[in-house]
Amino acid sequence: MNRLQFLKEMRNSLVETVKEASAPLLEEEVKKMKEIFSSVHYAWHLLGTYDAAELKRAEMRNVHHVPVVVYVQNGKIKARKAICSHCHVIPHYIELEHRLICLYCDREFDLASETGTLKLPLLATKKIKNQWYVRLERDSYA
Repeated sequence: MNRLQFLKEMRNSLVETVKEASAPLLEEEVKKMKEIFSSVHYAWHLLGTYDAAELKRAEMRNVHHVPVVVYVQNGKIKARKAICSHCHVIPHYIELEHRLICLYCDREFDLASETGTLKLPLLATKKIKNQWYVRLERDSYA
């Protein structure tokens, strides 16, 4: 090995050592930044008191100026933003068929199978002392 190869190998080795040493620190900083962004960008809002065994049909709620549909899927309470992603109107809930349909563009979403042409974003939910909360973007409106 000549001197030039040795210096290249030393440089590469030094760069790899710095990468390996700084990777855990950078991952920690990225995690902190995600938590800060989440706390600034999102807020938890009270949805209500629900029991998965008692909630038989979907319920439309207005939470912080955002229409939300609450329903049970496989024993879990779920919430979705009830706004048509295509024409931005509140879809109509057909209780007998357990589905939502947009009356303007005829897109539909089946709550039982969670399928359809109507795209309704799933919202994060959590339960604290028999109260359900839903996570919405701060200052988001319908």
